[in-house]
Amino acid sequence: MVVTNTLATQLLNAAPDLTVVVDSSGIIIFANDRAGAVIGYTAPEITGSSIDMLIPDALRKKHAGHLRRFLQQPDIRTMGRGIESYIKRKDGSEIPVEISLSPLQTPGGIFVSASIRDVTAQKALTQKLLIANRAKNRFLAAASHDLKQPMQSLALRNRAAKDRTEDSTLLQILNKQEESLNWMATFLDSLLDVTALESGIVTPVIETVSVNTILETIEDIFELAAKEKGLQFHVELNDLWIKTDPRLLTQVLENFTSNAIRYTPQGFVKIHSTVSGNTLRLAVSDSGIGIDENDLESLFLEYHQTDKEHKGEGFGLGLSIVEQCGIALCCDVGVTSTAGEGSSFYIDVPLSDIRGKVQDTQQQLTTVENQGLILIVDDDPEILDATAELLAFRGFTVVSASSLTMLQNRLAELETTPDLLIADANLANLETGSEAIDIVRCAYSSDIPVILVSGDSACASICSDLTNARFFSKPYDVNKFLGAVTEISAKGTRVSPS
Repeated sequence: MVVTNTLATQLLNAAPDLTVVVDSSGIIIFANDRAGAVIGYTAPEITGSSIDMLIPDALRKKHAGHLRRFLQQPDIRTMGRGIESYIKRKDGSEIPVEISLSPLQTPGGIFVSASIRDVTAQKALTQKLLIANRAKNRFLAAASHDLKQPMQSLALRNRAAKDRTEDSTLLQILNKQEESLNWMATFLDSLLDVTALESGIVTPVIETVSVNTILETIEDIFELAAKEKGLQFHVELNDLWIKTDPRLLTQVLENFTSNAIRYTPQGFVKIHSTVSGNTLRLAVSDSGIGIDENDLESLFLEYHQTDKEHKGEGFGLGLSIVEQCGIALCCDVGVTSTAGEGSSFYIDVPLSDIRGKVQDTQQQLTTVENQGLILIVDDDPEILDATAELLAFRGFTVVSASSLTMLQNRLAELETTPDLLIADANLANLETGSEAIDIVRCAYSSDIPVILVSGDSACASICSDLTNARFFSKPYDVNKFLGAVTEISAKGTRVSPS
């Protein structure tokens, strides 16, 4: 079959997108019948005119340079890679478009064929999806924050009850309750992690880090859990250094290791590494139940769980968080697995040529016979009462306040400075924990130790600007919280208020 000029024109007119052909001087020599629907002009109206009539005024000068450079190095390409392109319609309006360019070598010189697609609908849909996603993230963050307050109160009450009983049956019930509360806290933290990573709230802080520092942390966290399950748990240490955000990488390896222990009935869990060029692959391998080939593709999706027998032990969020961490770190994450034989999850991290400094993360917890004076500022009456009750039972003298005014009144009644201030970062009536810290430290002209607490993990940045301050994200681990309180108060030096 011979393709005639008439047939070629019919084929171009049947194309779903606007097609415009210009010569080397930018004069339109052909336009298909889609011109009217896309730009408002008929094909005859624009044929013979400069392509500039379709270029928005603000972009016209730049376009001339783009055309000149294209003619110097003609090839098939997308116009304006990485930037939004617009075209001017007959009525003066501008619409977003995608433009694909193709050079045509002819006896009369080089022509440029431009396929122009109106993406107004796609752009509007993308904007709606972005708005919906932001709304979802705001809702989940708000819901998680609101749930954290009563959960924190429950955790404090649980610990207070455990301190007050020696009944083995009751202790067993309280221990089970504590496990349930810990799982709920993990779930809420996972929700916030996913939304924060997807929203771009979490920005990686890349450092030169010793691999052993991270691996030893993972070993400390999971060694007992593996031992209790009867698994062989081995962490291969090395002297390599990597460039990464240690917090995000640790979170990835925690998820890998937690899943490996959970889904390995017997055998081993091993953390090991291999070097390939400038990349270190950190892998967590196990002899567990493995993953069916049909599940591998959707494994990193939110709320996806593969093993029916273990449903309810996790929330299907862990590997979604892993993928988001990988994206944030610009690191590849993946898995190889055989059903019934085991799995190996990995993340590829860039190696560093520079060795950093290993920080001593060991904390020496001290105990004292005489507990100290503690100020608590929280606008939630349940948490305020539960925290005060727990600390008072442990021998601390506790002074509570639910607002800044009440705090100032309490300070006026005290004869000595508190050993520690525990403050919620966000109080009622737009008052803040930062203001409470300023009031207390100014009253005693002393850098009083502070524990700042909040259901919003972003408030941790407040402590980075303060000296002698620690942050706990609600719902926090009560045992770790009590350890910090005991350690800090033991170092306190009491002075009279100024």
